[in-house]
Amino acid sequence: MERPDVRVHGPRALPAEAHARLLARPEVRHHSLAGLPTDRSTTSYLRQFTESDYLAAQPGLEGQFRPARALDAAGAGLLVGTDSWLAGYAYADELELFVRAGLTPARVLRMATLDAARYFGEGADWGVVAAGRRADLVLLDGDPLLDIRNARRVRAVILKGRLFRHDDLAARVAALPGGPPKTP
Repeated sequence: MERPDVRVHGPRALPAEAHARLLARPEVRHHSLAGLPTDRSTTSYLRQFTESDYLAAQPGLEGQFRPARALDAAGAGLLVGTDSWLAGYAYADELELFVRAGLTPARVLRMATLDAARYFGEGADWGVVAAGRRADLVLLDGDPLLDIRNARRVRAVILKGRLFRHDDLAARVAALPGGPPKTP
């Protein structure tokens, strides 16, 4: 089924400090930086940008937030997703962006769970924790309804009935190419 796609993206042209923080994220070590401007002075489409230009671009994000708020207010179906080069790691970024856009954490979490299941025709099986439903769960150390950033505080994951504790997941990630995570 063909469905319209309206995307809310984080700023692509970050000020130098924010760009450096992005490249310093521990999960970056698991991804190729090919095609990502690490030295913006050598990237043709960014070469002429000054730090003032990057700072001036930041209010443009509000221009992406307005349609998201309007679509939500009109009852349009919205989903959380990412086409970021950081893949699954960027999912929490997307949750935070929708909250920054003005949606409530409860609304954003519903978009990421039940609404996604319904979109893919799986609403009878997935999307809520209830008897008779299939459930992959992410268990958190904080309440994302109080602060959406708590979605990053993963204690454990239950996947296909198997429990993966944080320490187990961290060990698996540390074993990936790129060495152990760097501590900030």
